[in-house]
Amino acid sequence: LFCDGAEERLHQLVLGSARRAGVALADLERVRGELARRPDDTALATLVSSMIAPQPAERPDAAAVAESLSELLDVRTCCVCHCPEPRNQGVECDAAERHFTCDDCLS
Repeated sequence: LFCDGAEERLHQLVLGSARRAGVALADLERVRGELARRPDDTALATLVSSMIAPQPAERPDAAAVAESLSELLDVRTCCVCHCPEPRNQGVECDAAERHFTCDDCLS
């Protein structure tokens, strides 16, 4: 999936975007571990390619990356504690923004 230092470049791009989006480094490492278990995922390869596009204007912003990863990993970010949680460990409202609250915050 990665070649010629692209993994390190990707890590730096994601880290920079994630910091701007308020994502903790521990969450990034958790996501990175999950992605490493999916070496043949075409959707993931497409996302990674867009994230390391040579022209910054062609790269998705942090919100778009977060949304794509949420779909790929089947997780949502809790609107209370802001932690990524599996979709089956919380509830999502029917509003246009699809707010998600994890089971821990509901209890």
